[in-house]
Amino acid sequence: MRLLNIETMRMEEFFDETVASYAILSHRWGQEEVSLQEWNRRKAGYSKIVSCVEMARNQKISRGEEVHSCSFVWIDTCCIDKTNSAELSEAINSMFRWYRNAMVCLVYLVDIPTNLGPDEMESKVRKSNWFERGWTLQELLAPQSVKFFNRCWEFLFDKTEKSDLIKEITRVDVRVLRDRDILDVTCTAKKMSWAASRTTTRKEDLAYCLLGIFDVNMPLLYGEGDKAFVRLQEEIIRQSGDPSIFAWGYNSSEDNATSGIFAPSPACFIGCYNIIDYGEGVGPSRAVITMNNITLSVKLSYLRPKTDRLSFIYAYLCCSDDPENLIVLPLVTNLDGGHSQFGSDVESTMSVWFERRAGTRPIVIGDRLVIETEIWMHESRTISVLKKEHGERFQYSDVIYLNGVNHPSSKAVVEEIYPPHFWGKRAKTLEFDSNYRCTWYPGAIELETGFYPSAKPECEYVAYIRISHRNHKRGEMVLIVRQLGSARERDIEVRVANWTICGYESLADIAQHGRLNNQYEDSSEVIGSGVKRIEFCGFMVDYSRPTITISDYPSSESSGS
Repeated sequence: MRLLNIETMRMEEFFDETVASYAILSHRWGQEEVSLQEWNRRKAGYSKIVSCVEMARNQKISRGEEVHSCSFVWIDTCCIDKTNSAELSEAINSMFRWYRNAMVCLVYLVDIPTNLGPDEMESKVRKSNWFERGWTLQELLAPQSVKFFNRCWEFLFDKTEKSDLIKEITRVDVRVLRDRDILDVTCTAKKMSWAASRTTTRKEDLAYCLLGIFDVNMPLLYGEGDKAFVRLQEEIIRQSGDPSIFAWGYNSSEDNATSGIFAPSPACFIGCYNIIDYGEGVGPSRAVITMNNITLSVKLSYLRPKTDRLSFIYAYLCCSDDPENLIVLPLVTNLDGGHSQFGSDVESTMSVWFERRAGTRPIVIGDRLVIETEIWMHESRTISVLKKEHGERFQYSDVIYLNGVNHPSSKAVVEEIYPPHFWGKRAKTLEFDSNYRCTWYPGAIELETGFYPSAKPECEYVAYIRISHRNHKRGEMVLIVRQLGSARERDIEVRVANWTICGYESLADIAQHGRLNNQYEDSSEVIGSGVKRIEFCGFMVDYSRPTITISDYPSSESSGS
């Protein structure tokens, strides 16, 4: 670690930063910053260094009964040789620790002017671009003492004094801001949510700026693009075993067309800010066993239909935003794994591949102890999950396209599809395959053998799609898409119904209580032949096979009435 001596203004090197008492600067880079190679040049950025040194000299930091002063400062612009790739990699992997061991972090907010009243100052701080950058997150979290200054280096406040304000801006918990040790026991999904709205100049730095927050190390490969964030998640799950990392997409209306278990960017965690880790209560282990180029094998607890011919499970992610509910992730079997039978022996279990299909969101279910035990069961096993989309070996007999959903310009958001194996490999599609006619699931409509599972019943396809409004919940509805008749002579029926189920959190929650079969039978409205479209729950629903189009119901002004 290279430090600037505040008395001699010379650089000194330390191989153990704990022996030096130093202040550390956090700032946004501006024009003509001074690099290590340009140390003797008096560029525009040199005045910032001088002001930082002067402020460091004045700092008196209390540690218990002792009061400490600073002898050095560390500034990222001039204390790293960025022409040396090995040194740059070491610095980025060590930076969180360097900020953590600093006596004080001096935050320079160049966009906050002087002579502001308290209310105006807070208003300006809320808009400061310091809170928008990826690198400044660790600079906020790691140091014990963080002091903020305006553009004239006038003191504004410290981190603990304005922790409520900082929480409103960043969504970082007040407890974490006041006690940095709580960061170590905060679940992965929540920590990721703090970076969801932040940006970096280089795409790879969205991953590299989070290394220290998750206490992982990995080599830097500039040029790898989005792969850097996938590598980061692999390292996190390998070391922590925290399944909340798979909760991305929860409580979010953002569209995601990515297939695979890992998130494409921190933005996918934007809805996870209220998630808490409920520990080991659901499952004996949270450790990844193996990982290869195609799958990761992880021990998870999950809810599954009581059938050997398995098509989906709901994996518990050991987290929730409500003590009475659980967040689960729908995972669908992938037939390319070689097996559709899910037997009791380890070999057959590991031969089944599960996948997270494009557009799939984690959902909420209620008490895991309240289930219909004749049709559902809990298990905890090591399962193989595809890291990314893998090829398919069969063609679908029917494809229904969902138009006008999960797009930034549309108001309709698909919250859930039950059963999840009908959610297509292609985004925004329902895909029915003849193989599924012999796949029983809770809520299936059997053609011959009744309600409960038999050896190989033939079932009508029936999929339930829960759709909400992007901006409010009062327009929530359920589409019921049902394939009538036999495998040879089939027709598609579409029904619409209100989502007004008291006491249930999701379609899966209704299904786990064994009540989905007749829940909507008498309360749904059919979009039949000759009916072009129907207005329902604030949406206009149009079914013209093979496409269901959902749009906002036009107002009286727009319709000319």
